[in-house]
Amino acid sequence: IDLAQAIAVKLGLGVTFVQEPRFTALLDAGPKPWDLALAQVSATDARRANVDFSVPYLTADQGVLLSLGTAARPTTIAGLRGLRLCAQKGSTGADLLSTTIKPTVPVLLPTSTVVLSRGLISGRCEAVVYDAPGLATLRAQVPTRYGPFAGVVKTGESYGAVFSKGNRLRGPVNRAIAALRKDGTLTRLRTQWLTSDPATLPVLR
Repeated sequence: IDLAQAIAVKLGLGVTFVQEPRFTALLDAGPKPWDLALAQVSATDARRANVDFSVPYLTADQGVLLSLGTAARPTTIAGLRGLRLCAQKGSTGADLLSTTIKPTVPVLLPTSTVVLSRGLISGRCEAVVYDAPGLATLRAQVPTRYGPFAGVVKTGESYGAVFSKGNRLRGPVNRAIAALRKDGTLTRLRTQWLTSDPATLPVLR
């Protein structure tokens, strides 16, 4: 929200927020009921077939957070394969499950982060694969609800604002994000809201 407001100030525009409960709807082709979306969306070539992205405003890897009841403490990607793993449907975490981790147990793919976190709290998910900054902040807010981090899988993803194809705001927003990087706003917001540093977590290989 703060980033959206900062971009709007740079553009001299007001801002109205629209809640989109389905992550996959952000990436569908066609007109949108909003001008841009800021929702921890990694820019990938496959997604660029349907939507346009701004310049990056944050880099991220995939994190693996365990439930309180998970006895295993995997230290490698192979060690994750026997766990009941969950990821948000349509996310790069879900892609990582199918392309890299390749679990031997059926995975669960809820459509919202709320259901994803509930699955981890209840133990229905032994571990969740999701963007590391988001998981780190989630755990820092209420650490007693979650187990430890297994670690991160290095993916080098970049978050970008999402636009419908050909949206004329993309250029002005790119310039606004560049200005926010230059004046230190992006660093300030990252420090303020990402309350745990994923860079300190072990790397799973």
